[in-house]
Amino acid sequence: MKTLKTAVIGLGFMGQQHARILYEMPNAELIGVYDIDQNHSQNIADQFNTKPYSDLEALLSESELESVFICTSDDQHLDIAHKVADYRKDIIIEKPLADTLEDSKKIMNKVNNSNVRMSVGHTLRWDPRYYLARNSVQQGDIGEHVHIYARRSNSHENGKRLKGRTSVVKFLGVHDLDGI
Repeated sequence: MKTLKTAVIGLGFMGQQHARILYEMPNAELIGVYDIDQNHSQNIADQFNTKPYSDLEALLSESELESVFICTSDDQHLDIAHKVADYRKDIIIEKPLADTLEDSKKIMNKVNNSNVRMSVGHTLRWDPRYYLARNSVQQGDIGEHVHIYARRSNSHENGKRLKGRTSVVKFLGVHDLDGI
């Protein structure tokens, strides 16, 4: 079976999770990581036996690189997705795709015009609880839906960590809206 050669851009919580999973996968090779904090990038690279990159262009120009996981803050997705598409690398991008509908359309246009594949990382889409609930709604098992109520609990520390770079709806609520 072919080994997928990939990299992770943005090494916050989700980026570290993706790096760990790719490192552990038998059919994936994590060939590099990039983060604006070079010390953090070095630490993660050491942990997962890969190369840290201090220059995003250098990482993207690696000839063996096939795909990139974009795990940066939402407000950085547009520029980075455009760069990755310019280098003709396939993209897995953390949700939400972008901060605005306009930026989402720009990313989609760039990806389509660059002939690369892209997937948005809606991780809870594969959580059995969400999957079963979505199927029940789609199959009409619970009748016609006219109202939805969702509640998300998260720590105050997580809000401080995000420092206003995103909203609760984009960061968490998108999971509940994804399956509708």
